[in-house]
Amino acid sequence: MSTEVQVEVLSARDEVLGTTLGGLRDFVSRAGRNAGLAPRAIYNLKLAIDEIATNIVMYAYPDSTDDDLITITSRIYADRLEIILEDTGIPYDPRQHQPITLDKPLETRELGGLGIYFAINSVDEFRYHYDEGYNRNYLTMFRPLGKVKDETDCHILLYSHEDAQTIKIHLQELGYHLQSSSKHNQHLRWLHQSSYDLLIIDQDIPYTDTIRLLKRIRVLHGNQDMPILIIGSDGVFITRCMELGATDFLMSPIDPLLLELRVGTAIQQSQMVIKTRIQKLAQHIKNILLSENSRLRFGRDMDIDQYLAHVLAEVQGIYNADAGTVYLKTEDDTLHFAVMQTQSLDIHSGGASAQDISIPSVPLFLEDGSANHHHVASHVVHTGKIININDIYENEQFDFSGTRWFDEHNQYRSISTLTVPLKDHDDVVVGVIQLINAQDENGHIIPFDPSQQMIVEALSAHTAVILSNYRLLQRQSVLSAIENDIRIGRRIQRDFMPSKIPELAGWSVDARFYPAREVAGDFYDIFLSGIDDYCVFILADVCDKGVGAALFMALIRSLLRAFSSQSREMLLSLPPTAQTPATLKSELRKVVQNTNDYIIEHHYELTMFATMFIGVLNLDSGRMYYINGGHSPTPILQRASGTIERLMPTGPAVGMFDDSWFEVKSIKFQPGDMLFAFTDGVNDTRNQHGDLLGEEDVLELVENAESVQDLLTQLTDRVFNQIGSGVQFDDMTFWAIARDVPPAKVLGSLGKHDYNLSSTGCS
Repeated sequence: MSTEVQVEVLSARDEVLGTTLGGLRDFVSRAGRNAGLAPRAIYNLKLAIDEIATNIVMYAYPDSTDDDLITITSRIYADRLEIILEDTGIPYDPRQHQPITLDKPLETRELGGLGIYFAINSVDEFRYHYDEGYNRNYLTMFRPLGKVKDETDCHILLYSHEDAQTIKIHLQELGYHLQSSSKHNQHLRWLHQSSYDLLIIDQDIPYTDTIRLLKRIRVLHGNQDMPILIIGSDGVFITRCMELGATDFLMSPIDPLLLELRVGTAIQQSQMVIKTRIQKLAQHIKNILLSENSRLRFGRDMDIDQYLAHVLAEVQGIYNADAGTVYLKTEDDTLHFAVMQTQSLDIHSGGASAQDISIPSVPLFLEDGSANHHHVASHVVHTGKIININDIYENEQFDFSGTRWFDEHNQYRSISTLTVPLKDHDDVVVGVIQLINAQDENGHIIPFDPSQQMIVEALSAHTAVILSNYRLLQRQSVLSAIENDIRIGRRIQRDFMPSKIPELAGWSVDARFYPAREVAGDFYDIFLSGIDDYCVFILADVCDKGVGAALFMALIRSLLRAFSSQSREMLLSLPPTAQTPATLKSELRKVVQNTNDYIIEHHYELTMFATMFIGVLNLDSGRMYYINGGHSPTPILQRASGTIERLMPTGPAVGMFDDSWFEVKSIKFQPGDMLFAFTDGVNDTRNQHGDLLGEEDVLELVENAESVQDLLTQLTDRVFNQIGSGVQFDDMTFWAIARDVPPAKVLGSLGKHDYNLSSTGCS
């Protein structure tokens, strides 16, 4: 019967989860103190309640309303404290969210569930029931904390002659489960197959066989905490056995009462050591998974160096390892020393310390390009497997010359080592944790216990995921900064375009610019030359997209403007009689030629170029002198009569060849004539099925256009209807200029019918 019952009801809304957890902790603390539990037991119970309650809010109440409640009840019995968490959410059994088994290798298990696993296993008993619309979780702690194993549950191995019946009889009378053999190989098989509470070695076993067994026993799976009792009368034999790991001895002839006392004491002490080790392990795990230090929790404020040093220290603590190193994989295929710690030498380098690590990185590949399997850390990266070595100096598989150098220069002796890969959620190795010199409770160096590798592997996976996510978070911050820079670049690029198209008396002009990305390689420019009655029209397409093309575009635009300004000043310095069409054509060629030569001389290694159309229009006469530097699609000239002419290339793309020659040609606009120039992003517009708009479609729009504005509006609608729900793959830029028809003329008298796709000649 319970002697005391307490009940409290709290909100399970996720918005107030922190307040609810605080109330639950206070409730458990009061109940634990009333039950007389030890502080450690109360702490474990609070952590378990935290984890279970958090999962209830997440899974039992996924929609989070004001009606969501958690009822907590405490019942104190004579031998235990029982805490019951009750909710009315959807059926949810926390055990479904813990690993099915932790005995499987990490690569065969799914990540997640360790919190529930440790919550359930940090209490003495856990039960779950769903009944009449209620989830009920029962968490029990015994009073006093800890249960002593019943003697009848203990299993003892006896290494003795078959005819030595006295010890057997005494142990069987005490109720122990006993297995006995005189063959040390049989004992090794038994120890490999299961765990035992005690090994007793009788002195009637040959000395060499006993020594051989003791040397092997400390590296066996699951038996490092097993006590060993030596029975004998030879002091030298007993001393040697104690040096090799025996924990106690009993002089023969045997006193049955003394045998009972020694066996019981050895088993109880062993159980306390195991229990202490488990509690220590649980604490290290909680320190990693549930740290209260904000600098160690994942987020933008996380200190990754401090976190790695913290994880290494906790993993070292699991094995009581004297030294440890964290290697991180770099983009240049090396392993960088991120953190190094050696407790006995008071060495703390890297991580959160101010001491840098001067040791060279470990290459992952050799000079011939093959994988580096000589170094144990790089081998672990390539294989993804844990490497456990009992003695570095006896290992011939790996090159430990660096470790030997360290030992020699620091009067140190590296013996046992455990090297564990840091695998992220994609099973990619992002680093390595290496531990050196595991120690027992007495400070003696021992091999690393394979039974705990699974826990360390799981924690390493957790660390790798945190590290990968942190890098993604940092990369996101960098990308955000880059995106902001690109947005600024887009505004700057927009400033390169004419903020306002000049108003030209007797002419209609309009332009459009639609980049495929934030910045583009297309550009156009329309500006008055500074010479009476002349206006410059430019359209260009750089041979790429994105930031690189945008920068190259800015260079070409600046060069054209600069060399145009030089030509203007030269022309203005000439007397009016010298400002002839031939001089104008010569200066136009110089503008393009100088731009080409500058790019070839200073930026040839970029292997970038631009197709370009540039024309200089005399607004009074209607004469346009132009250069088509490899630009395709070629500009379309529609005469008022309906005839279509194409202004074919008069030279190569700008920036392609150092010996380029750019011929200058000319056309003359008559009233009603219109010139339309565009980049290939227009006719290459694709719909979601990959169908192209096509140049014939563009020609049709030009033929039927009633005006410059009508053409550009119709074309804009057409290209974006073509794209639809698809993606714009290329920049689109186009402009049109038309000579206005004097009001006295009748536009309708001019038919549009003849197509002549040949190039026009110079005039």
